Amino acid sequence: MVCAIADNSPLTLLQQSLELVPRCHSYRQHCMQALEPQQGGFALGIPGAAMGFCQALFNRVGKSKAHTTRVIALLEEIGAPWAHSHEMFWGYRADEGPSEFVAGGMAPLLGSGRVPILITSLDPSFDFETIASVLRTRPPVFEGETMLLRLILRDAESTHAAAKIIKSLLATARTDRKMPVWWPLLQAHMNVSEWLNLKRLLGADWAYVNIAVNPFTASSIFEEFADQITVAQVPIGLAEGMSLDGTVKLALGTRITGAPESGSYSLPGYIDQLACLGLTPTLIVLGPSLPHWTEQMNQHRIAALLPMLRAACDVLWQDLDENRRDFVWRMSA
Repeated sequence: MVCAIADNSPLTLLQQSLELVPRCHSYRQHCMQALEPQQGGFALGIPGAAMGFCQALFNRVGKSKAHTTRVIALLEEIGAPWAHSHEMFWGYRADEGPSEFVAGGMAPLLGSGRVPILITSLDPSFDFETIASVLRTRPPVFEGETMLLRLILRDAESTHAAAKIIKSLLATARTDRKMPVWWPLLQAHMNVSEWLNLKRLLGADWAYVNIAVNPFTASSIFEEFADQITVAQVPIGLAEGMSLDGTVKLALGTRITGAPESGSYSLPGYIDQLACLGLTPTLIVLGPSLPHWTEQMNQHRIAALLPMLRAACDVLWQDLDENRRDFVWRMSA
C-alpha cells in the first residue's frame, strides 16, 4: 500500500541492477505485494517512507537516545502522523562520535520506527573525512534497508567529490551484492548546468541519484530532474506564520537551504509542483527550533501545520482511495 506512493525509484533501480530480491519496507506482517516481512529489533530506512519529522524541530534534550525518546512523545501528544519516522539532525551530536550518535538516536525506534535521513550540512569536498566517518558506521537497520545522508553541494569541487563518493559506494555494492546502508541525498542552491555537470560525471549511475528540494528550489530543477527528486522538505516557522490560505512564513533566524531571511511560500503551490513530478517524494517536515522556543511552541507549530499537511497528502496520494489514504496518514512509521 505505502509502496505505491513512497517507493524510492532510484534505489529500486539499484536493487534491480544488483539482482536482489525485494523485501517489504514496513513492519506490517501481511504485505499487499506478498513480499517477505522484516523480522527483529531493527529500524527501517528511506524506502517506504511517506513522511518524516526532523528532530531539529525541537531543541536538543540530552544525548541522542534521550532526544529521540522525547521527540516521539512530543509528536504523539499532538496526534502527529508518522511520529516514529525521524530525520536525525547531525548538528545535535554534541560530544557523541558518529557511531554512538547514530546508534543511540535510533535505539528508541528499533522494532517500531524508521530513520529515512540523517540531515547534515556536510560538503563532500570540505568535509570528505567527516562524511567517510559517517559512512563507516553501521546503523541498526534491517538487512537491505538504506538510509539517506543529506549532503550540500556548493561548487565544482563538491560536485566532483560527491561523484567520487557515489562511485565508491556503488563499487562496494556491486562487489558485495548488497544495497548500501548509506546513500547520498544531494541538495544544493545550484543552477541546472551545475547539476548537469554531476550527471556527466556519473554517466549511467546518475539514475541512482537522490535529490532533495524545498519550496525555494528553482522551478527549473523540478522540470529537469523530476526522476531524481525523492525528498521534499516542508519547512515551517512558528504557528503564527501559517495562514488559512496555505501560506507558510519562516521565522526570523530560521535557516533553510536557499530561503531568504523570513521567507514565505505557498504550501498548495509547492504541492502542485511536487504532484507534477510523477514520483511521489518523501515529505520531511523541518524548520529548526530556535533556542528560546519552548516544547509547547514547537508542538503548536507542528499541530498548526497538520490540517494543511493532510490536504497536501490527499493531493500527492491521490492514487490511493480515501480509506487507504486515511490508513497511511495514521501510520506511525
